[in-house]
Amino acid sequence: MVVEFVLILIDKKMEEKKVEEEKKDVETKKEEEIKEKKKKFKFDWRKKEAQNIILAVTIALAIFVSIVAGAWFSYQKKNYIGEKNAKEKTEKFVKENLLPEGGEMEIKGVTKKEGLYEIKLAIGGMEYLSYLTSNGEIFFPQGMNIKEIEASTKNQKKEQEKAMNVEIPKAEVPSVEVFVMSYCPFGTQVQKGMIPVMELLKDKAKIEFKYVSYAMHGDKEIEENMNQYCISQKEPAKYLGYLKCFLKAGESKTCLASEKINQTLLTGCVNEIDAKFEIRKKAADKETWSNGQFPPFDLQKEDNMKYQVQGSPTLIINGTEVPSTQRDPNSLLKKICSAFNEAPKECQTELSSAVPASGFGEGTAEAGASGADCSE
Repeated sequence: MVVEFVLILIDKKMEEKKVEEEKKDVETKKEEEIKEKKKKFKFDWRKKEAQNIILAVTIALAIFVSIVAGAWFSYQKKNYIGEKNAKEKTEKFVKENLLPEGGEMEIKGVTKKEGLYEIKLAIGGMEYLSYLTSNGEIFFPQGMNIKEIEASTKNQKKEQEKAMNVEIPKAEVPSVEVFVMSYCPFGTQVQKGMIPVMELLKDKAKIEFKYVSYAMHGDKEIEENMNQYCISQKEPAKYLGYLKCFLKAGESKTCLASEKINQTLLTGCVNEIDAKFEIRKKAADKETWSNGQFPPFDLQKEDNMKYQVQGSPTLIINGTEVPSTQRDPNSLLKKICSAFNEAPKECQTELSSAVPASGFGEGTAEAGASGADCSE
């Protein structure tokens, strides 16, 4: 029995070994077949067949590149009209559709930018950046840089927070100086907000509009700044009436007539301050311009330097700059009333909390719309 069992084991082991050897033979044979195939199909570029393949692939690639390039140039031709055509198309469109009769404009440059044409326009002494789509079909008078606007909004919020914490010195009769440019839309905004306060407080607070020491809006602003100053000095009783009229539509001649401004007094005063401060002379001499961009307006230059006025509007109360982000009449009244040693009964009045619209007109702005300014 034992001998038989041992023989069975030996047979089994031999069978397993035989199977294993056969398996190895099969694997070896497969490896040899693979090697043989690699030898047969080894690529040799020197052979004619290989050269034919290379030539065919090269021709196919050349055809593909040619098709892609042709499609690209066709797309460019169809969708990009070129700087010269962009300039001509913009000039024609603006002159025929946007520019008032007799108005002048100049295109100072056209460049490709972010898939658009950026066009530098000069109109009425001011420069603007406008945009035209690459195919010349849509014109944008102005672009909005998202990053810049986000940064500006962030700064405005900081200024608003700062405004809530400014400590304004007190006085028996508060002094309020509001620096503006007569055609700055944000200067006119704060003027519209301040006039009801001036009419309410009268001589209980000394509230004055003064003028920033450079003009951003051309000769018309220089002339209007001088007109407003001279009316306030020569005919103060008519000053607010004229100012309210002017802020409706910016029509100086109409308001001079409707408010019966003495033209002889006005002209004499304007000529006097013009001669003293060489206002028109400097406006004509670009060598004197601020940063080579804007003509100086030196009528109240010393006050501008004293408070380091940067732009329009700038609000100074009792010698302290107060951020002018809150431009509705009620907010301006509360700021000024906080500057009294003892506030008069008028300070208990509730004026309008609606923010005046920027620019000319009698409308109101959306909540939180104030805070912007005109500055270099």
